[in-house]
Amino acid sequence: MKSKVLTVGADLELIKDGSTFAVIKQKIFHFGKTFTLESASGTVIAEAKEKALQIGRSFEVLDGNGSKIGEVKEELLKSAFSVGQRYEIKDSTGNIVGYTKEMDILKDNIEILNASDALEAKFGEGIVHIVRESWQISFYGNSIDRRLVLFFPAFTTQRQQ
Repeated sequence: MKSKVLTVGADLELIKDGSTFAVIKQKIFHFGKTFTLESASGTVIAEAKEKALQIGRSFEVLDGNGSKIGEVKEELLKSAFSVGQRYEIKDSTGNIVGYTKEMDILKDNIEILNASDALEAKFGEGIVHIVRESWQISFYGNSIDRRLVLFFPAFTTQRQQ
């Protein structure tokens, strides 16, 4: 995943085997932060919208047709007494399907565990180049819809700007 330069907002390219397979684009004229996940051909795959007027960070993820896939919500009590942030991941019916291991606000490493505490995905910020920032992404399981987790680097990158 690499952030694009000379764009408005925090746009990130998703790269696999050297080719861009999708792009996350930030919509800038929205109340709250909104990102879209688009295929390389421009088709909207999913959209993540930060919920406004919430205590703690929370966003819902919709598919390309506007149907709810799930939501990600900061666990305030656990985040309040730790160095980093922790989020729970819910499916479209509100069932908890996973959570982030504590996200260190000083380092950008994100580990996502499923409801059985098995590692599902890992994001690590790579080397910051003059032109763009890169993220290394590894998926280990498939029990959580990946569209629910692909937005974490975008929100993290946007938080730093």
